[in-house]
Amino acid sequence: MFTQSENPQGIGTNMIKTTISKFAATMLILALMFLGGISSFGAPVYFDFGDSTNSAVETGWTGFEVAYGGEAVPISKTSSGVTVTVTSASNTPLGRDRSTPFVHTTGGSFSLFDVYRDFVIRPTGLTISGLTIGTDYTVEFIMFDDDETTETVTQTVTDTTGGGSNVLGNISWNASTQLSSDSDQRVVGSGLFADGSGNMTFTISAVGNGGNPLINGLVLYETTIPEPASMILLALGGLAVFRRRANA
Repeated sequence: MFTQSENPQGIGTNMIKTTISKFAATMLILALMFLGGISSFGAPVYFDFGDSTNSAVETGWTGFEVAYGGEAVPISKTSSGVTVTVTSASNTPLGRDRSTPFVHTTGGSFSLFDVYRDFVIRPTGLTISGLTIGTDYTVEFIMFDDDETTETVTQTVTDTTGGGSNVLGNISWNASTQLSSDSDQRVVGSGLFADGSGNMTFTISAVGNGGNPLINGLVLYETTIPEPASMILLALGGLAVFRRRANA
């Protein structure tokens, strides 16, 4: 016969407590291991498009620069394992232009002078490769001509990945447009996914400026919340249950 201290029910309770503790600890360890194995491409990747003759590349950005006389397409640049390739309609060579000094600002929090002051002309097609399949990305297209004085220019960015045609948005500017924030003059696409080859494709069209689009900069970053977050919450929940039972 068991005494109260030898009660099998007590033994079962202790086993449950031990099982919960081990489960919570295991889930927490697995989550931390998974986080440690995530690719280093969690941080944004920045490309600064413009003129190769003046080296006006924003600090911390990868220069995507074109020579004064133009360059044949396609042109590709790579940063942190991500490659951006630009093409043009009828394979017309890409051009470049710049604004010196940069004058269309009103202060505020604006600081990306080297991004906005020069750009690449005629980038009608753009491909981003080296992406992780199944990951949710955000892409920001920076587009502005500081020297525009005669007309209103409107540009449209379309996501054509996988043969689709999803208009991400458009941006316009003219001689009176002023910048006061680094986030001005951007078309932002979020919830974007690569195709089965790890690529995303886009087209850029323009009304005004002779129908020739331009691009100053591109920012790419992951927007997916990593699954380990759920695992950590589950582990912490298990630990909380264990503590409540232990104190009961």
